[in-house]
Amino acid sequence: MKKLIALLACLCLLLPMTVYLTAADSTLEDAPVAGTPYKFGMVQSNVSATDVYYLIGGMNGYYMSTGTDAAAAIDVYLEETEGGYYMYTLVDGTKTYINMVVSGTYVNGAYEAEAKTVYTYDTESYTVIAMVNDAEYWFGTRNDKTYTTVGPCAVSYAGFYCQFYTVTGGTTPDEPVTPDEPETPDEPAAGSASVNFGDKANRVSYSGEQQVWAQNGITVTNDKAASTTPVGDYGGDGFPVRFYKGSSVLVECQGMTSIEFYVDDYKATYVSDLASSITDGTVSVDGLVVTVTFDAPVDSLLIAELVAQVRVDSITVYGEANDEPVNPPVNPDEPVNPDEPENNDPAADSVLTIPQANELGLSKEAKTYTEGKYYVTGKILAVSNTTYGNMYIVDENNNQLLVYGTYSADGAVRYDELEYKPVAGDTITVYGIIGTYNGTEAQMKDGWITDIVKGEGEPENTDPAADSVLTIEQAIALGASKLHNIYTEGKYYVTGKITEIYSDIYGNMYIVDEAGNTLTVYGTYDADGTNRFDAMEVKPVVGDTVKLYGIIGQYNSTPQMKNGWIIAINPSDEPTDEPTDEPTDEPTDEPTDEPTETPDVPVDTDPMGESLAGVAIAMVLAVLAAAGVIFLKKRA
Repeated sequence: MKKLIALLACLCLLLPMTVYLTAADSTLEDAPVAGTPYKFGMVQSNVSATDVYYLIGGMNGYYMSTGTDAAAAIDVYLEETEGGYYMYTLVDGTKTYINMVVSGTYVNGAYEAEAKTVYTYDTESYTVIAMVNDAEYWFGTRNDKTYTTVGPCAVSYAGFYCQFYTVTGGTTPDEPVTPDEPETPDEPAAGSASVNFGDKANRVSYSGEQQVWAQNGITVTNDKAASTTPVGDYGGDGFPVRFYKGSSVLVECQGMTSIEFYVDDYKATYVSDLASSITDGTVSVDGLVVTVTFDAPVDSLLIAELVAQVRVDSITVYGEANDEPVNPPVNPDEPVNPDEPENNDPAADSVLTIPQANELGLSKEAKTYTEGKYYVTGKILAVSNTTYGNMYIVDENNNQLLVYGTYSADGAVRYDELEYKPVAGDTITVYGIIGTYNGTEAQMKDGWITDIVKGEGEPENTDPAADSVLTIEQAIALGASKLHNIYTEGKYYVTGKITEIYSDIYGNMYIVDEAGNTLTVYGTYDADGTNRFDAMEVKPVVGDTVKLYGIIGQYNSTPQMKNGWIIAINPSDEPTDEPTDEPTDEPTDEPTDEPTETPDVPVDTDPMGESLAGVAIAMVLAVLAAAGVIFLKKRA
């Protein structure tokens, strides 16, 4: 027996082995020291009371990926700074900082080259906390779900949060288990690729009828199809794409064996609604991931009609287990980088007129820009984004150019941090690359403002007087007169009948007048603008007539009212002047079970009551008769 045990021990030494570290191998640090490597993870008690989910680097949609294998976890360090600490990891020996980044109404985690977030260490929770938008956040997840990914989570939510661990035992990535002969799997791993909807650079085209996203050989096409709502202009800046109810989604990539949809967690029904909309392959659900597996490789998956709106962060496609990429080149013998076409752009640093800049930009394919930078001068027509400094400039002939993002003269300071921010009416010279994002509108991107001539104030405002009452037709005309994402300064009253509510959270809706003119209303609130649609106690429904009060403009060529306050609601089922006993949707010739006339039933059999009533009636009749009113005698 002893010889057998010894033999088995020797065999174990010869076999390649990977040791996975669990929570039992880790020690929670209650006083982490700056410059010391730790594992940063959380215990997700809804999944396991013992496993620690450590940061492993990389993102899963908008959330940081985790795993329970401590050997695969990244080392996380604290770095002292004024007011607290920065937090970082090392990637190829270079610091990559772990930040909390504001994106619209969301706060996301991010791995970035620059330290942006200052953390303080909380000695009660043994974790780091940052102030973001006047609220405290830590890294973690919700306590009412089974999510194991990590992101900034409000401390007030009291969810599961990450802490610092010292890990002992097992293997580390820097110490190979079998240095003489690395372990290889029996088959090469399956190829995979992803498309990320959080970056609009991956969207190649958009209209109200269709949007197309493409990345890493994957093409995702969302058509309006049977939807009553135009295709949503969402995604980018860390936000998910929105696929509306009734629309179709086509995923294309050669040789797909499975597809994973990473669904946003804003609404719990997104996962089930997406899963039930997929009719091909075998569908399975794991948390926020909906997976479609195919019996044989396919080149496309069509979701013909979504049963409800869904929001998706990203899609990952898996191909056959072979050495070839998921989407191999048609002819591998052709050079990967053939000779590029001749560059016919004007010489870099040239001065261009606005028409020349537009012509140059439209000569480019979507998401393509010049290599060189150019100078363009124009008067600011409107600033559509006061954070990034997106604006339109115009020349004396009213030719317009979109400038997407502006900076100081040396490119170091973004528009929102400029000491003097140029406004509508100022004339500026901008210096930047020129191209087109969507293939239909030219733009200068990230223009440096090299010269400013202050105007005499903003152009005259020709909008109707604020607080005016507009018809839907007038509101549409006013919105159409604005540039993209530009709205009126004043608010207006508009009344219409609701034909559709396409967001039961934000209260986005369509209203129509008697002539059939339809106005989009993007976001609604109660009468004083305090409560958003989803928090209103009394909400209008389709068919109701509403009076709204809000700003008017246009977005992607669609006139709309934005953030309208619902001043009044006239329900569609309000009784008419002559109510019937039992209203019906449609008249019918069939007799009803109920008699059409109510038989004479004595209301009160009290003789005293009858006498008093008779006296009262007689007195009233006498008064009216004296006034000259003639009455017909009651028939016997």
